Formats: sequence, structure tokens, C-alpha cells
Amino acid sequence: GMVVAEALAAGRPVLTTTGTPWGAAKLRGDGISDMGYGKPMNLEENGCGVICEVNGVKEAMGKMMGFSDVERDEMGRKGAKWMREEFSWEKCAKELVKAYQLLV
Repeated sequence: GMVVAEALAAGRPVLTTTGTPWGAAKLRGDGISDMGYGKPMNLEENGCGVICEVNGVKEAMGKMMGFSDVERDEMGRKGAKWMREEFSWEKCAKELVKAYQLLV
């Protein structure tokens, strides 16, 4: 999970499998991963990578390599923007404060 987030934050398109939290939303079909964030975690839906089944990595690599440099750069920009908007320290801190306020 952390390696994918770091790659996305660095502006790199990502290939992941349905067995990861970033691809689990595709597997479950409800747009929510098992990470507990309560928001879509599907990197394909966010336009910043490719998701495949574990036995489909070769085909997915071919798909990723089939994108032009411009398309891959755009995927990278979308991933970096997604990480800034949804997973920045500031955003996480605000979410934590909200959770604590619900407890008291």
C-alpha cells in the first residue's frame, strides 16, 4: 500500500492487482476498498494506473506500455493530484480530529 502511494505521490502511473487496497475496489465492485477510508481507492477510476488480476500482470504491462508518454505523464499528474487532495498530512489530520470529536 505505501509503495503505491509513494509512487502515485511522485507522479508515476501504477500497475497493481485486485489483491491490493488500490485495486480491491474493482474486485468488490462497490468503489470502496478495505482500507477503511470510506472513499473510492480504485486507481484506475482515478485515471492514474492499471489494475489486473494476479495472473494478468503480463497483459497489464502490455497495456501500460501501450500508453503514449503523454498519456503516462497525465496518469502521473492525476495520481500526484489525488494523493495531495485525499491523503495529505493536512487532510488526514482533519479526518483524525473529526473522528476524535465523534468519540467525545
